[in-house]
This record gives sequence, C-alpha cells and structure tokens, in this order.
Amino acid sequence: MNEEVKEIVDKYIDNEDLRKFSNHYYSDYVYTENVKPKEELSRMTMGIDATLNYYMEQESLADQDIEVMERRIAEYELAVFKIFSEEIDSNFAYSAYELQKLIENIYEYYRKLKSIEMIKRTTNSRIGYTF
Repeated sequence: MNEEVKEIVDKYIDNEDLRKFSNHYYSDYVYTENVKPKEELSRMTMGIDATLNYYMEQESLADQDIEVMERRIAEYELAVFKIFSEEIDSNFAYSAYELQKLIENIYEYYRKLKSIEMIKRTTNSRIGYTF
C-alpha cells in the first residue's frame, strides 16, 4: 500500500461522520461479504445518484422514500468501509484518487439528502425495511 493510500485509510477508517446511516440502521451488522468489485460500487453510485437527482425534482415525497434512500446510502457506507478494513493487510486495489472519490461520494449523498429532506412530505409511514 503506498503512502497516500495509507494516509487516507488511516484518516477515515474510524471516522464516524462517514457512517451516519450505517450506524443508525445497521449498528450491529457484521459485514461478512467480500469487498465489492469496482464495477459493482460504480453501479451502486450511479443508482444512488440517479435516485437522489430524481427525488430532488419532486414536489413531495413519502417518509419511506427518504428511509429507503438512507438505507441505500448506508449500504454504500458499509461497502466503502469494508474496502478500508479488508485491504489494510493485503494488496490494495484502489488508488488514493479512487478512495478519495468514494469518500467524496458519501459527503455528496449527505448534502443531497439534506436538501431533499426539506421537500414537503406526503406521509409519515415507516416501511420496516431490513438489510
């Protein structure tokens, strides 16, 4: 692992700010899956981006829409932190740029979701969705 990558991993591995939704929804979750391939993370990113952009254009949303989105972001958070924890002791497959981009995605999702949360709600339902 090169020095830049090590600095990023050391800086963010224990950063609770980047686990906002995973700590809320999956606080006791034990992540046993392998590290997701870059292509799968890319698909997750595109799906979250598309949904957030769609939500930003809506005039009203149900609380369950927000909850589903929070859970999708939580799953992304878990996948990113699996990369950090799994790859510390092995050959690191991500560059410093790629890692920084994954982290920036999380912050961008938080920012977009915060603006979406200000949209008028149509219901207050909970869907009981579990991961």
